[in-house]
Amino acid sequence: MVNKGEALIARALDCISQHFGKRAILRGGMVLRILGSPRYTNDLDYVFVPYKSKKDIDGLAMQFRAALARLRP
Repeated sequence: MVNKGEALIARALDCISQHFGKRAILRGGMVLRILGSPRYTNDLDYVFVPYKSKKDIDGLAMQFRAALARLRP
C-alpha cells in the first residue's frame, strides 16, 4: 500500500506533467528515486524549458497554482 506522502508526490508529478508537458524537466534526487537509486531525495526539482515570452507561461502558471491547491488534503 502506498503511503500518503508517496501518493501526494505521484499526484504532484502528474499535475506538473499535465500542465507543462515536455517543457518541465524533472531533475535531481527525484529522478534518482524513479530510477531506483539508493541516493534519492523527496523534493521535486524541475527546470522549465524557456517559453517565447512571459505571457506564454503566465496563464499556465495560474492554472497550475489552482491545480496544486486542489491537491491539498
